[in-house]
Amino acid sequence: MKPLTFFVLLVLGVGAAHADVPNPGASSMPPGLTLVGYAGTTADPLGSATFVIRHLGGAPMSGSVVVIDFSACTDARLSADALEPGFLLDCANHAIRGFTDRNGMITFHIVGSGNGGPPRALPACAAVYADGVAFGSLAVSDYDLDGMNGVTVSDLSIAYRDGLSGQYRARSDFDFNGEVNALDLGRLYRVMLASGSVTSGAGTCGP
Repeated sequence: MKPLTFFVLLVLGVGAAHADVPNPGASSMPPGLTLVGYAGTTADPLGSATFVIRHLGGAPMSGSVVVIDFSACTDARLSADALEPGFLLDCANHAIRGFTDRNGMITFHIVGSGNGGPPRALPACAAVYADGVAFGSLAVSDYDLDGMNGVTVSDLSIAYRDGLSGQYRARSDFDFNGEVNALDLGRLYRVMLASGSVTSGAGTCGP
């Protein structure tokens, strides 16, 4: 084989390999993740979080494995309740995973809640990976802050106290703007009225 021919084949081979690598810069993630309750057998859609995973060349990646690791979210717990088909809860590692569709898209509705522990100091506690490639970490909030009876006025009270604490408490920051204020309370109130989180997820796993 001529050296030039070998070089061209080598370059093409490397390019093909790289085409299957997720590219965080070309992909998109939500500003944060909110754990939700559920109603019946359905997770609250008001906590939906959509990711679009793309190749290095910018094309969508079908079948990419997206993993969200919540092990650093010390004030939250995950639940297998209302887990949608195609998603897997890994309690041992406090993670949830799923696969992108043909458009490289995946939408999570993650049932979980506060675990009764003190508010964590680390806002962006959920580490995101696609096919093993680190995509950074996202802030996490909980509609069901007390983990009991779904979203009620008790959760509004907790969020209100978080806003007055003088410290940033990411668990009550539902718009992920770096502060807890009246906008977050208003969003939580709308979630309560919508009745999509009337049931708390069972604490099947969590820190």
